Amino acid sequence: MASFGGSQFPYPVIYIYQHDFGYISTALVAVLIILVLNSFFTATVSLGTNATRVVFSLAREHVFPERLSSIHAVTGSPTKAIVLVAVLASIITIGTGLAFEATSGTVNGLLNASVFLLILESPITYLVHILTNTSLYSFMRKEGKRVSILRHIVIPSVSTLTLVFAVVVAVYLDLSPPYIYGIYGAIAVILAILITTLVVSTKSRRKLELIGDFSL
Repeated sequence: MASFGGSQFPYPVIYIYQHDFGYISTALVAVLIILVLNSFFTATVSLGTNATRVVFSLAREHVFPERLSSIHAVTGSPTKAIVLVAVLASIITIGTGLAFEATSGTVNGLLNASVFLLILESPITYLVHILTNTSLYSFMRKEGKRVSILRHIVIPSVSTLTLVFAVVVAVYLDLSPPYIYGIYGAIAVILAILITTLVVSTKSRRKLELIGDFSL
């Protein structure tokens, strides 16, 4: 155990399943890998769907180029928004994987790239949910709808406090490279979003007022 962290294959779960179950070890490792891959793909589809909906809705509200809101004649899906998100995601993931693979080898490089991207997106995703929670009450009042203290104030507040704690835990500055790079990247992206929001709210306030005119 003292030398385990410095071994060539420091992945406890895979190591245990690979060596401690006799003849069925190979099958168990295969099942484990399939389950992990399925989780990755499920998360990817979920995040990609959310990103596509945002791009499509902002394009429909004339904040993004309107052509991104075009819908396929047969399937009714926002094809151009999907293609844009898919291309950007592919460039980011492949580029990150190649960068880490060049310095850490294939297996460690892919693992480091996955963890880096996970750390990078986690605080940003949490902040999106926090903004949604905190804006719910204002939206209900603005629309003149009946406000429920439990559903529209208490529950979103509890969720926000939980997410704030998660952000504090995620933005942990005592990580070793390459994981600390994910934190630096998340901070840089958040700052870029804040600056973009300030610029748009100053120069194109009319476009911001259009957001929410349509409903998904």
